[in-house]
Amino acid sequence: MTIERAVQFIKGGFSFRAGRELGMRSPVWQKGFSDRRITGVDEFERIRNYIHKNPVKQLLVKEAPQYPYSSAHYGFELDPAPVYLNPKLIAAVFRAAKSLPDKASRDAFFHAVSKAG
Repeated sequence: MTIERAVQFIKGGFSFRAGRELGMRSPVWQKGFSDRRITGVDEFERIRNYIHKNPVKQLLVKEAPQYPYSSAHYGFELDPAPVYLNPKLIAAVFRAAKSLPDKASRDAFFHAVSKAG
């Protein structure tokens, strides 16, 4: 199943229940879907901050942590960034790889690291 199809099911199921259980009749979601791959620590931080600022921009709260449905909310524990976005871990992996004797060993090492997550 594609991610687009999975999101369609999630959005459709939520909209159906919101209509049935909450009486919502207007569209709940914007039309369309796009996914974005996060490729680095800076991009992860920038996008997370953008998302956290949305309730403030919409004048729902004065500060992002006040919005109860946000990962910026007081007491909410955000999942850690994916391992590949951890700069200390990336540096440690490259230091370890440098110590290996040849390219074949380094390739096998990077393959094993990528399989591990």
